[in-house]
Amino acid sequence: MPALWLLLLCGLSLPTRAQVIISELCDPATNFSNDRFIEITNVSCVPVNLSGWELRIYKNMSASSNPDSGIVNLSGIIPAATSWVIAASSSANFTFHYTFPSTPGTLISEWNGQEQDGAKLFNNGVLVDNALAGDTATFLFNDRSMQRNSTVCQGSNTFVSNQWTITQVATATTPPASPGFHTLSCNNYPIVSYFPSTTSFCVYAADYTLNGGSPIGGTYTINGNSATVFSPSALGTGQHAISYSYTNIYGCTNTVNHTFQVHAQPTVTFTWPHSMLCSNEAAIPLSGGSPAGGNYYINNQAATVFNPAALGVGTHTIRYIYTDGNGCSDTATATTTVNT
Repeated sequence: MPALWLLLLCGLSLPTRAQVIISELCDPATNFSNDRFIEITNVSCVPVNLSGWELRIYKNMSASSNPDSGIVNLSGIIPAATSWVIAASSSANFTFHYTFPSTPGTLISEWNGQEQDGAKLFNNGVLVDNALAGDTATFLFNDRSMQRNSTVCQGSNTFVSNQWTITQVATATTPPASPGFHTLSCNNYPIVSYFPSTTSFCVYAADYTLNGGSPIGGTYTINGNSATVFSPSALGTGQHAISYSYTNIYGCTNTVNHTFQVHAQPTVTFTWPHSMLCSNEAAIPLSGGSPAGGNYYINNQAATVFNPAALGVGTHTIRYIYTDGNGCSDTATATTTVNT
C-alpha cells in the first residue's frame, strides 16, 4: 500500500525542545496505495524553520541507513498551528506538503502499519520524536489511524504508548483520520507574575531597581523600552507603563503589566518675619508655613514655638516641612538670630 505522510505543525519555534511532533500515522482500509500518510504538528507558539530536519520512515523496523527505509528531507518554515502532510505523489483526496521518497521501491507498498513500521523525526541529526512502536502487535495501524493525543505538547525520543489512540478507518479522511488537521489542547504559555513593592513615586525619589518578576529570567520594559531601573527624576511626573515578560523553553511568552505613577513635589513656602530677636523676648508661635498642615523644626528639633531665652544667643535655623497626600515632601527655611 502506498503511503501518505502528513506533517502537522502548530506554530512554535523552539529553542531547546522539539515542538514539532509526529501527530498521526494512517493506513486506511481503502485506497491505501495512494492515501497512506504521516502527519507532523508544530505545537509551539512560533513558526519553526525545518531546515536540516528529516522524517525517517521505517519499514519492518529497518534502520535509516538501510535501503529498506526512506528519508524525507524537510524544509520551509511551518507556521504556528499548521498541519503538513507527507503522502504518496498519487494521492488526490487531501492536501499534502511532501511526498514519499521514490526509493526504495518497496517502501510505499510495504509500509502498511504492520509490526515494526513507523517513523522518527530528526532535527539536524538529533532524534526529537519517535513514532516507531517496534515489535508489538498492540500498536498496529493497518486499516487504522494512529493519532497523537491532543495533550501531547512535546516530542519524545522513545515511543510512549499512552500518547497514542488507534481507530479503524475506512478512508484517509474518515474521522478521526484528519490529514492536515490536528487537535491540540496544549497550554504552553508560562504563568507569569510581578508584584512590585510600590507603584507610587515622588519625582525626587531614588532610582528603583526592577525585580521580583517570576519566573526569573524575563525582561522588563518601561513605556515599551527595555529597562532594569525605574528612574522617577529622569522619567518625569505622570503615569508610566511597566511590563515584565517571560519566554519559556517552548518559545511562548506571557506578560504582566503595571502602571507606575510619578508625583510632583509640592511647592512649599515659609514666611517668618522675625529675623532678629532679643534673648529676653517672649516665645513666638511658629507660623507662616504653606500649605498648611506641615511641621516646624528648629535646629532639626520638632517645635511649635520660637523661644529666644531657651534657644540662647546665636543664629537658629527654622525649617517648615510639608508632606502631601502622595507622600511627597518639600521644605522651606528661615533663620533667626538671637542677640543679648
